Amino acid sequence: MPRIPLVLRSYARDAAGAFRLVPAEVLLGLLAAVTFSVWLRRDEMDGWARIAVPAALALPLVFGLSVLRARGVVSPALRWGATAVVLAAAAGYGAWVFDPDRDTEAWRFAALLGASFLALSLVPALGLRDPERRRAELWRFNALLAARIVGVAAYGLALFGALAGAVAAVSSLFELDTPEHLYQDLFGAVFFALVPWVVAGGIVEMAAPAAGEGRAPRAVRLLGRYLYAPVLVVYLAILLAYAVKVLATGELPKNLLSPIILLAGLLGFLGSLLLEPLRRDPEHTGVARLVRVFPALLLVVLPLAVHAVWVRRDQYGWTESRYLRLLLLLALAVLAAMGVYRLVRRREPLLAAVPLVLGATLLLAAAGPWSASAVSRRSQEARLRSGLREAGLLEGGRYSGPLPPPDSAGRAAADTGRTVPQELHGQITGAATYLFESHGRESLREVFPAGLARFETGWQLAAALPIRPGCAPDRDVQWIHGWLPAGTPVPGLAGGTLYRIERVGRGDAPPPGEDGVLLQLAGTELRVHAGGPERWAARVDLRPLTARLVAHSQEDCGPGSGRPSHPLQPAEALFTLTDEAGRPRGQLVLTTLALDRGSRGPGGRSARGPFRLDHVSALVFVRE
Repeated sequence: MPRIPLVLRSYARDAAGAFRLVPAEVLLGLLAAVTFSVWLRRDEMDGWARIAVPAALALPLVFGLSVLRARGVVSPALRWGATAVVLAAAAGYGAWVFDPDRDTEAWRFAALLGASFLALSLVPALGLRDPERRRAELWRFNALLAARIVGVAAYGLALFGALAGAVAAVSSLFELDTPEHLYQDLFGAVFFALVPWVVAGGIVEMAAPAAGEGRAPRAVRLLGRYLYAPVLVVYLAILLAYAVKVLATGELPKNLLSPIILLAGLLGFLGSLLLEPLRRDPEHTGVARLVRVFPALLLVVLPLAVHAVWVRRDQYGWTESRYLRLLLLLALAVLAAMGVYRLVRRREPLLAAVPLVLGATLLLAAAGPWSASAVSRRSQEARLRSGLREAGLLEGGRYSGPLPPPDSAGRAAADTGRTVPQELHGQITGAATYLFESHGRESLREVFPAGLARFETGWQLAAALPIRPGCAPDRDVQWIHGWLPAGTPVPGLAGGTLYRIERVGRGDAPPPGEDGVLLQLAGTELRVHAGGPERWAARVDLRPLTARLVAHSQEDCGPGSGRPSHPLQPAEALFTLTDEAGRPRGQLVLTTLALDRGSRGPGGRSARGPFRLDHVSALVFVRE
């Protein structure tokens, strides 16, 4: 293993000659770093993203062209002509397509970036006809590239920490003011300019032809023996056991299954690329055999993952993540089938086909009518129209209901709107919110021809729709809260001495003082006891009020309805207090009350008994 000082000296030497060999790559990094500092001071990071994102997409492709030129595969004119095309296409994407405010563009960028790096990984295979040499060149280039990226990134992290610590020490010791954006500028200079510069500077070593076959490097042997093989075996064992369980019980595969299978598949195929030298290593026949049989084992569990994604598509429609997950699962199925074929035919395991198939899949997901963005938008638009039609709010393909502004009146209109099944409510609001947030306000223009400009978020639009969710038949409300909104006028109050009583709970029954007032809870009845020379008691029947709250709670299944809370009207919060002899003694205004169903049933299950008062707060006016 080379010593760290030697590695650092090689980094410095490579960086010194990088501008001559890879000027476009160096300039892209410098552009990202400088504009980062400029846009940071303008507080307009969305504008910087329109520069950084295209630069990130172009960098792997431009570097691939530089590698092809260094290997003598393309001429200088072709290299610079293709570089100009790549830079122009990336700049056009940043200027006219990429929108940092839309979630869908993050998925498109991730797919394009993955495709760019996978294209870079295939560069050494171009221009070579000998299969064995092609395999050797592919492995050597990608192993050196991965090692250099990891090493330079670690060096950059250490350098940034050391420089930031030095700046902090100088500022503290000499009592100097640190410029506002100094640390951010330092971060941009190290990670956006220096790291790409040094990585690209290693082009001479990475583009050199592979030497003759020898023993696999020690790092590769350790990686295959102690990481790749045990982790992959554990994942496959878990997945195969779960497949047996699903087949035995007939249960629906869990949604977590597809990400786990994706992780295992990518680990298996991409990891095998780095373990290519172990293919003929006599000490690692077990790892080499695992690489060969892995596609057959993966092919057994892939149908379950595809089925799990397809079921969620039927329930919730396509989203970018769900669609991309399906495409990658299908790509893994293609690779697994190719791997099984090569296993049966006793051919070498897959190598160049892995980045080729995965890269083509990511390109399909990023652009065109079958991209993740286009498919998910069509799917959610169809779900929105279908839901509005079923709710009676669609005529001629357009929304026909009221669309009040996103204020309290609009929310009140939604609360008093028609009740629709809970699943239908989620379909409408979920699709409307998704389209607004992921594809922008304009994606809803054909459905909502007017009124969209008043809404800033998809949640505001969903809240303004005049629908509310119905409840599941087995819904079990255990706790209800009622409250008199602050500042609510209560007409009809007479004069007297005011007593404010805060939160009296069930079972609270201390004796009243000389001039005190006590509230006592008994089921749905409230008892008022007054002290003083004329001791008296009054009963307040809250059954009509509690019945309304319970009925309203059974119908309210919106957000937060697990513990429903309802405002009280002034007329229903005001009660006249009459003692046992029928004489009026004063008035009571409920400010809060809570109802519950008491203790839990057997086994901790919710009890289904009648609602009772749990606690109240009130204002009591006693006549003089």
